[in-house]
Order: sequence, then structure tokens, then C-alpha cells
Amino acid sequence: MFLKGIIRLLFICLGMFPVLSFSEILPPESPPQNFLAISGEIQAVPLTWMMHPNTKVSGYVIFRSNSKGSDFKEIAKLESRYITSYLDGREPTSTTFKLLAKLQKPLLADNKNYYYQIAAITGENTIGEFSKTIKATTAQRPSPPLNFRAFSGGANVISLNWLLPKDKTIIGYRIYRKNSKDGELLSITDISGRLTLSYVDKGSGEESLESGHEYHYAISSINQAEVESFITKIVVAKTKNVPPPIEGISASKGKVKSIELSWDPSPIPDLKHYVIIKERIDASESNKEIKVSVDSTTYFDENLPDGARYHYKVKAVDIDDLEGTPSLEASGITKSIPSTPKNIQVSMDNDKLIVRWNKNPEPDIEKYEVHKITGFIGVMKKLGVTKKPSFVDRDVEKGDRVSYKIVAVDEANLKSEKSDVITISIPK
Repeated sequence: MFLKGIIRLLFICLGMFPVLSFSEILPPESPPQNFLAISGEIQAVPLTWMMHPNTKVSGYVIFRSNSKGSDFKEIAKLESRYITSYLDGREPTSTTFKLLAKLQKPLLADNKNYYYQIAAITGENTIGEFSKTIKATTAQRPSPPLNFRAFSGGANVISLNWLLPKDKTIIGYRIYRKNSKDGELLSITDISGRLTLSYVDKGSGEESLESGHEYHYAISSINQAEVESFITKIVVAKTKNVPPPIEGISASKGKVKSIELSWDPSPIPDLKHYVIIKERIDASESNKEIKVSVDSTTYFDENLPDGARYHYKVKAVDIDDLEGTPSLEASGITKSIPSTPKNIQVSMDNDKLIVRWNKNPEPDIEKYEVHKITGFIGVMKKLGVTKKPSFVDRDVEKGDRVSYKIVAVDEANLKSEKSDVITISIPK
């Protein structure tokens, strides 16, 4: 842009002003001819002039003022008669886009009038006459993107997009975010490319976006001179909520070696599956997580120890793998084995032995097993079964030493521990 402007001005100059002949050489104290300033550049003003024809001129001094006719200050001293241009303001930037974290303060402001004068330097290092005052106006700050939008409902992400600004000097964008309405608006990323019109915010560094959280965004444009536009209005979007807690959870009590878990179905439309969190309270088992199909609201936990207590929670997982808050806790317990028969007694009745014990408190006791220990070695064998808390042993001999143990058996065929041994010696 700058080079094209200079070439354009040179052609104008050559067309409007005849080239001076050597017979028309200017005195060294006179200013250079055709001093021009180009408007419309970004925070810069290109200046051009014709080379001073007098060989006693050794260079030029350029002056600038922010207002016409007053407060001119020297801004450049060029120590060569052959220099015929000067760029006031920013230096040309690299063609490789590299946004700065903090933009440097510009030398020249946006959309502002500046006034210039030039004078020749003679061989005696004195400054000659000042030229007429010329004016140039810098370009406006780049325009921000149009129709900036943020979309809610992403799983720990916020999608952003915008429309292309008309300003073709724009080479990228800067996105800002604050985590709450009253939070600080901070730059989170710079985006290269004028035609890049979208961005997905997943968080910064190791810090991801929170589920069900509201975020506030703005965007600005960056031009070729690394000048930033004003930011857009702030837009708001919310990340997707995690599934709500499961309700209606219950766990059975008293099932044989199993616990039945049930819960109300999740209300979310994009449910992927359920996860059951299982914890045994009275043992050293580690917690387990069990995945359950989306079509089920029951689970049978089987092959469990007798009388074991477990705590359960259920959580929903959606199609984006967002896990809901776990439900309230439900406790289940498997059926316990019968209590051990107590107060075992043996009595003689003629040629038989009568074994008696207390009736078990469990209402579902199906039978009792009577175990007998006889002989020198003391081998135990099951003598028989009975539904009553007593048993008649007719297989006795005088002089024997006999011991008994009783086992209670319930309707589920769960057996109690063997009772304490009771021993009797039969008289000869």
C-alpha cells in the first residue's frame, strides 16, 4: 500500500511539475520541492519529496505537529541529499502474522490529522527555510467482526462464530472471555487468518470449561500493523448441564446371595447409559462401577456373600459422556444364614438318647441337622434331620461317649454355623 502510494505520487509530481534544469538550481537554504504526505495509512504517514538539486545540501529535517501552524517538533534528521521519502509512524510489519500479547502503543493515533514541514540541511550543517505545511490523516482503527455469536449447549465447550469484516487489512482476531458477569475480561487466544470465522473454546491450558456454567465473550480484529479494533459487545453462552441426579433408588434386603437395585428412569433425551457405584461397608472390597444399559432401570447384583451389606448409588451418563451427580445412597443386604442353635441338652431315656435345643428365632427355619461324633477317633457324621428342636437317638450302646452338634437350615437351604458340642457318657 505504501509503495503504491509513493509511485502514484511520483507520477503526479512528474506530471504537474517540470523537472528543474541546472540553470534553475535552487539555493541550498530553500526547502525541497513537491513535499507530499499520504493519508489513509494505518498509524503511519508516508512522506515524499523531490531530491534537492543543490549539491551543497547534505540532508533534510522533518517536523511534525498535531495541530496546524503551531508546536512543530523535529521527528527525523536524514543525512543524505538522495533520500526522498520517510515513513512517520509504524515500521512495515512482517508478512508472517504474529499477534502480540499486548499491543505496543502506536506512535500515531488512528483517524487523526497530522501536519508536516521539511527543511534542507546545508553543508555547513545549518537548517534552511521551512516548507509549506502539509496535512495527512491516518486511517481509522480496524472494524471489529460482525454478528459475533456464542452458542450454548456444548459439552464443556462453547462454539463461537462471526461474519467477515469489510476491512481487508485485517489479518486475524483476538477472543476475550470472562467466567462471570462481574469477572475480568481476559484475552484467551489469537486467531490467524482474516477468513477464519469460528472458534471452539475448550478452556485454557489444563483448565477446561465447567459443565452448566455461563461464560461471557467478546472479539476484536487485528490488522496488518497489529492494530487492534475495539471489542464487540459481550455475548453469553452456557455449557451443557450434566444429567440430573437419579431418583427413586432402592435396594432389596433379604434376598439369597443377591441384591436387587431399582431406580426411576433418567429424564434426559440423550441418555447413553447408567453407572452403578457399589461399595461394601463391612469388608475390604474396593468400590466398583458397573455400566448398565440405557433400557434398564433394575440391576441384580448376584453371587454375594450371605448377610453382606452394600451401598449403591446410580448416575446417568449422556451421549457426550457427561456424568450426572450420583443419586442418594441405597443400602441392600443379602439374606443372613440362620443363627446358631443354642442351649443343646442330652438326656437318657431307657435305651435311647434325647437331644433338645432352643427353637431358632427365624420364622423360615425348615429343619435342623443333627450331627454325631462317636468312636475313639471322633469322626462326625450327620445323624439325621428333624423339623422340631429335638431328636431321638436310638443307636446307642452302653459305655459309649457321644457328642452332638446341631445345624439350623432355612427355606433357602442356608445353613447356620454348627452349634457348640454337647457330650454325654452312657453308663455301662
